[in-house]
Amino acid sequence: MKKLLLSVLILNLCLAPLTFAGEKAITTGDAHLDGDLQYLNEAAQKNLKGFCNDLSYHYDAEAGVVERLINIAGMAPADVYMAAKVRILSHRSWDEVLREYKENKGKGWGVIAKNLGIKPGSREFYELKDDDSGMIALAKGKKGKGYKEKGNKDKDNQGKDKKQKEKKK
Repeated sequence: MKKLLLSVLILNLCLAPLTFAGEKAITTGDAHLDGDLQYLNEAAQKNLKGFCNDLSYHYDAEAGVVERLINIAGMAPADVYMAAKVRILSHRSWDEVLREYKENKGKGWGVIAKNLGIKPGSREFYELKDDDSGMIALAKGKKGKGYKEKGNKDKDNQGKDKKQKEKKK
């Protein structure tokens, strides 16, 4: 049922006038974040499959859904990234976030987030602006604080695993 609703919503987005990647700058109300999202857009367009996989891994978004939002619905990769973050932080469904995006995309992500219950100045608001996954840093050619490649463990776990192996010997 959820897949049917998502498909119908995506179809509606396809039939509506959309902001395609590169047509209009991503707006959040924060000039620094807007610039970062532009980097993310450019990197994602060079490696769309990698972007979809990273977004899926970090924000519990099915890679197929991410690809459809970009390729079929025409959303810019950075908009899909922001939608995924808003969805997680607001505890809302994809359908609710995409409906709000469709209705208010011209007003920016700050308005969309606020309408979905993320209050300006709240912890969630600051997390929305934070590069917690490291995807933006990676787009800039750096390793971000939260970035973990699939299949690799973070530094803390590597240290724990090493200690456990030593104890077994």
